[in-house]
Amino acid sequence: MYEYSMEAVIDKVLFRPMVPGERDILVPGRYASNAQGEDGQLTPESEHLACFAGGMFALGAKIFNRKGDLDIARRLTDGCVWAYESTTTGIMPELYQAVACESRYECSWNETKWWDVLDPYRAARTKALAPFPHLAPSTSIALVPTSAAVRAQPAALTSAAVHVDLEKRQFDEVPGAIAAKAFGTPVERPIVATGNILGGAPAVYTSPPPPLSHEEYVKAKISEERLPPGFKSIPDSKYILRPEAIESVFYMYRITGDDYWREKGWKMFMAIQKYTRVEYGYSAIDDVTKSAPELKDEMESFWLAETLKYFYLLFSDPELVSLDDWV
Repeated sequence: MYEYSMEAVIDKVLFRPMVPGERDILVPGRYASNAQGEDGQLTPESEHLACFAGGMFALGAKIFNRKGDLDIARRLTDGCVWAYESTTTGIMPELYQAVACESRYECSWNETKWWDVLDPYRAARTKALAPFPHLAPSTSIALVPTSAAVRAQPAALTSAAVHVDLEKRQFDEVPGAIAAKAFGTPVERPIVATGNILGGAPAVYTSPPPPLSHEEYVKAKISEERLPPGFKSIPDSKYILRPEAIESVFYMYRITGDDYWREKGWKMFMAIQKYTRVEYGYSAIDDVTKSAPELKDEMESFWLAETLKYFYLLFSDPELVSLDDWV
């Protein structure tokens, strides 16, 4: 049953994320299918809970002599290590979305593709909007600086309609307009109608700021959401002291004897120690992308029962608890 199910997992669930440096990693995604078993859809979304998969494949390779699965185990475990190393704190978020490569074996970093994924509605978003559709086509409007917009208008204003002249909009004369263009900050642009359409008072309208360019939008999104390269989004950025990643790192070290896993495990431990240690234990944190995450004053039981156990065994003599004698 294990071998049959793993073939389906390899075929349908695993994907390679597009990351800088062409790191050879795999990540378990979210696969949705129906009861008839028809082809479903793989979403390149993963979570900390799924990091047990590397250790599972490693144990399966050992027990069932599935040598090819050990390489899958390596790539899956290193995928979780990558997620740890990518964030500001050096700790993996609870849930994230990545950009999937077309192939699990060859994949080059493409920043243009990453940016396109971050701005999926670029064409519609940057499409020029028709100005003031609620105004009659024959109504003339003229843009004036804010200071002038509040001046009293001459008493001789008439109700005669005049013509639209959009070329006379003096965008850069409005206070804050240049900054709005550069940073996408909404700023009111007073429009004063020269016709007597409000009982003698000038009619003031505001025009929307121009849409952000593709580059401005993407850079703002990356900055605001603190997205590491290759991440599409981080829907849940907390860390609640979960054990799954270090569990797989532990199994990979025990099965391969490669000190690479001890080195990665130590970096993970030091990051967790730095951001979660409190006076009487350890605390979950609210956001691993922050430079100063907030403590949640919560410590799950699996921190003691599992997470610390795997850290302890990773750096202990392998003879302390033999995996051939203990489960």
